[in-house]
Amino acid sequence: MFDAITEVAGGENDSPGAITSTFRGCSMTAISPTEYSVQIDGDEADLGRFSEQIYKKLMIDAKQQRFQGFRPGTVPPHLLATYKRFAMDETARETVMEALSQNNVKPFEKSREEATFATVNFMPPKKKKKKGNKKKKSGAVESPPEVVEPTSFNGEDPMMEAVKNGWAPGIPFSFEAKIKGQSMGVDVP
Repeated sequence: MFDAITEVAGGENDSPGAITSTFRGCSMTAISPTEYSVQIDGDEADLGRFSEQIYKKLMIDAKQQRFQGFRPGTVPPHLLATYKRFAMDETARETVMEALSQNNVKPFEKSREEATFATVNFMPPKKKKKKGNKKKKSGAVESPPEVVEPTSFNGEDPMMEAVKNGWAPGIPFSFEAKIKGQSMGVDVP
């Protein structure tokens, strides 16, 4: 079976199960004939703008709700993290479904709901410099710019951990998902 998947992936030189993706920022690997690992690069796939649009729509809908103890049109602050996590989750699920579609893999009926996200990475927002009118001394040595490493989250709920650690809609994020589906280019006996 994996021989057929390897042929679809592009031949013997690729790793077994690797699928040459047409979706920008996506790489897929067949774990088994019906299970796939999907890695999405958030910068290349432009997930920042996509997540921001989903969050805006969620907030428009949330402001229509009436929350007890709050004025109409006000979303309780303790719910904002949950809305951000939901926006991240929706962005990831829609992206995975689009990646499957563009790579000729038909997801099973409940694949969207049953998709699991193993890791989530994002670049933390840059810290803003304080404004000051101090003049630099002519002999002063400037410190090198800070190197910012991507923040990575694993565990039971990596998306909520990412939100708690500074992810916000509009910031691109990368992730790895496992999802089930059937390749439409391979006839499996």
